[in-house]
Amino acid sequence: MENTIKQTYEVLKPLINKVLFQNFDEPDFKELKNVKLNTSFVNLINKKKTDENLRLSTSYLFECFTEVFSKFTEANRLSIVKILLHDIEFKSFVMFKFLLGYKNINPELDLTADDIQDMILLYGKSGKMNAFVALYFDLFFEDIFNFKFSEPDSITENEYQEILDQYLQAKTLV
Repeated sequence: MENTIKQTYEVLKPLINKVLFQNFDEPDFKELKNVKLNTSFVNLINKKKTDENLRLSTSYLFECFTEVFSKFTEANRLSIVKILLHDIEFKSFVMFKFLLGYKNINPELDLTADDIQDMILLYGKSGKMNAFVALYFDLFFEDIFNFKFSEPDSITENEYQEILDQYLQAKTLV
């Protein structure tokens, strides 16, 4: 069972690479001690924690999600669906956030746990990104900007492995 879960989260490796390096490929540490990080990612790390920076980091992550997830095969998308549907805390969090925020904006709008699940399944079937998939992975990766790299604009093989170990497994989002 644990091996199946590990395989499911492996689907996130291209996303991690996209966020860190602006491409889908794993870095080649054979010839280099350190590999350069993407400049946009480094700039977001270096900015102070402000509302503007939070918007920029969310926007950056969303661009990465959209590009990576739009290229996924149906099997990859089903792994994403499996990750999302097995996170009961996340579904509860989304419902809570909806009731606090969106319900105040539009009291006529109804959303149930089944609606959230249907939207997640729709991504699995169609590949069309939606707010619930984006919100999940925005929360899942929000602390990647706080990782302490030994060099300000590059990553070592050990640091890369530490990030993979952290993000290629289930974690509590709320």
